[in-house]
Amino acid sequence: MLTKQKILDSVKKVVDQSSFVSIDEEAINKYVKGFVSTEIVHWNAVYPLGYKPRTKKEDEIDFLFILGNQAFCYWGYPAKWTIEYKGQKLDGWYGHIAAYERALERGMNLLDGEFLAGLTLEKTREIFAGEPEIPLLEKRWEIMKSIGQTLVEKYQGRFHNFFEAHQKDVFELTEAIAAEFAGFNDVPTYKGSEVFFYKKIQLVLIDISQKAETIPNIDDSHGFADYKIPAILRTLGILKYNEELGQKVDNRIELPEASEMEIEIRASMLWACYLIVEKLRTKHPTLNMADFENILWIESQDKAKIDKPYHLTRTVFY
Repeated sequence: MLTKQKILDSVKKVVDQSSFVSIDEEAINKYVKGFVSTEIVHWNAVYPLGYKPRTKKEDEIDFLFILGNQAFCYWGYPAKWTIEYKGQKLDGWYGHIAAYERALERGMNLLDGEFLAGLTLEKTREIFAGEPEIPLLEKRWEIMKSIGQTLVEKYQGRFHNFFEAHQKDVFELTEAIAAEFAGFNDVPTYKGSEVFFYKKIQLVLIDISQKAETIPNIDDSHGFADYKIPAILRTLGILKYNEELGQKVDNRIELPEASEMEIEIRASMLWACYLIVEKLRTKHPTLNMADFENILWIESQDKAKIDKPYHLTRTVFY
């Protein structure tokens, strides 16, 4: 059975054996000493177009599920996938939200399993239309079709039926989503041991708890092992890359998915955030991993605050 400790133990095992990434505890102490308490702001409060949840709770749950499922690999180099919508150019996560809002306005019912199961590659290209083409488009199509088929076959075509059928426990839901739906089983193997990241599931469950229905133990979520937060931790001197890895990242050389380098970056990021939150809790007892990483993520949207590039990996997991 999945537990918070099982997740942390799997991450710590990577950190203890890491060859390419290290954590600077003095830099952590410096950061903690200078930490200024700030209001926890969810991404929906800073979405440039003003986030408007669906009117029905069930629709919002379904929207956040399919949104989180496709929350991966927006980057491109030198040009990043960008869409124009309502007079603004948006990329990354914000571009993704806008692409879905645009699709719904055009009558594409992304919340419905039958629609997803019947997607064509061309219709998927239309959903994500932007410049240049969004990375891994065919993978996105395959994943969305598979999810649609599962929803139709088992949950009357809607994710909220799955959600209501399960105990509201963050770890039970995590295991069930990973087992049933394509694109979520984010569990690579490092030196013979599984590492439990589940980045996108954490995003889905935290967003649902924030915007639709509370999950009682959501504070036990272990955060988001992505590519933006390692970059800001490296800028702060908290994460250190050895010369080989540093040169690859700085020269924008792609790291293979589930390679030791990539796993060490993600695991070290989570463990560093865990150490920081544990220290900060002496003054901020309600702070949790997800809230702290959300603070860092929103800060990372200010590109002037990061002087290190993020690592590049083609993956459907973040």
